[in-house]
Amino acid sequence: MTTSRGSLPKMRIFHLKVATRIGFVAKIERFSLQSGDEIESSRQN
Repeated sequence: MTTSRGSLPKMRIFHLKVATRIGFVAKIERFSLQSGDEIESSRQN
């Protein structure tokens, strides 16, 4: 029981790291998309 209880926090931390990494990548993608739209709009003008 002690081993499974000790492995739970590790998995929780792992999931947290993965979630933050995915959120970080999503933020970068969203930012690059916004900047790309701005570049295209300025080109049309």
